[in-house]
Order: sequence, then structure tokens, then C-alpha cells
Amino acid sequence: LLREHNTDGSLKLRSDGTFYSKPGSGIPKSDLSSAVQATLDASSYVINVKTYGATGDGSTDDTAAIQAALNAVPAGGAKVLLPNGTYIVSSTLSIDIDNTVLEGVGTSSVIQVPNTALGIDVITVGNGATTRAQCAIRNLRITANGQKTAGVGIHLQKCFKIWLQNLLVEKQFRSLQFSNTTEVWLCESDIRDTKEHGLLLSNDLMSGFDWYVSNCVFDNPDVVNTGSGIHWDGGETLVVN
Repeated sequence: LLREHNTDGSLKLRSDGTFYSKPGSGIPKSDLSSAVQATLDASSYVINVKTYGATGDGSTDDTAAIQAALNAVPAGGAKVLLPNGTYIVSSTLSIDIDNTVLEGVGTSSVIQVPNTALGIDVITVGNGATTRAQCAIRNLRITANGQKTAGVGIHLQKCFKIWLQNLLVEKQFRSLQFSNTTEVWLCESDIRDTKEHGLLLSNDLMSGFDWYVSNCVFDNPDVVNTGSGIHWDGGETLVVN
């Protein structure tokens, strides 16, 4: 009874001829089917969007696959990885779980908006009602097939402690917006070809808001800008370095 059995009652053997024993601490992962192993991998600290069907081939709409990966982040948080490739996104990607990190491998990990969706917010963090904390977006290029006519590249909505690092955000109507959000670090990023504001800092509480911008470029070589590089619409502390 301490041995695993097949459905016909015979003893179950490993490929090396040894018996499967019923382990007191659970079945070893290597003994599970490949599909179950993939599920377990997706529940670990790093979730690869390709596990959920994203292609990054520059033509397939990967919105649903990337959102499924973001939704799979456990309550304790995880990193959602975009390997190098061009991921077409036609509707907003929502990060709404604490301790979620959306990360690529640099500017070769591209999120691209097609011509049919030039008015969307590309990525939102938080829903504007419940405070979303300790999230990060790193090492990505966020772009569009044409100059966007509305929407935000990355919109933080009622967030706390957010890191935006090593980003190239281009061809947006408004590149970044922090709404009722405090303690954000925007670092080592290139914000370019923005039709309106490169960064809009907005809140209606007027206190308790701290933002830190360091080593960033705001530039518009290929589009006429109608707003500001950084537009500060009230708050408590803004540090630009």
C-alpha cells in the first residue's frame, strides 16, 4: 500500500525501473504530467506571458494572453515576464494585484498599439478605488503603429509605492499619468513623441503625494507637442533630478 499502483492494480514503475513510493511530503514535481508542471510553473514567482499563449510575433493580438498572465499573479505577488518580441495590444492591460512586476528584457520587449486602437490607455495600475501597492513596470518599450490620439501609456490610479524603470515610452497622446498616487519612482527612462503631457501628476486630495523623477529624457523629435514635458497639477513633493 506504500507503492503507487496503475489502474489495473499492477505496481507503477519509473522509467529507471524503480517503484513510485507514496511520498509523505507530496508527489515530486518531476513525476507529474507536463501540463500540470506548466500550471505549477505559472503559479511560481515568474510568470512567462508565452505560457498563456502570447506570441510576440508583431502581428498576433496578444492582449488576452498578457492579461491572463497578469490575472494569474497570486495574492503574494509575482513577476510577469515579457521575453523579447513585439506584443500587439488592442485594449488596456490592467495590473490590479499588489506586488505585481511587469518586466521585459529591455527595448527588445515591445508592447505595440495597432492603428485600430490609437485612443486606448495601454497599461493601468490600480482601479481608482482600492489602493494598489508595491508594483513595478521595468525594461520595456511601449509604442504605437502611429501617433496616438488619446489615452495614456501608463496610468497609475490610486497607487502607493510604484517603480517605473528603464522604459522607452513613445508615440503616446499622454505618456504617463499619476492620479491620486503617492511615492512613485520614475528612473532611467526615455519619454518621447508625446502629443500632450509627457508626465501628468494629478490629484484631488492635495497632500501626501511624493514623486521622484531621475535620469529621464522628455523629447519630441517627430511630433509637435501641445502640452508639457512634466505637468504638475498639485501635490506635496516633486523631486526632479
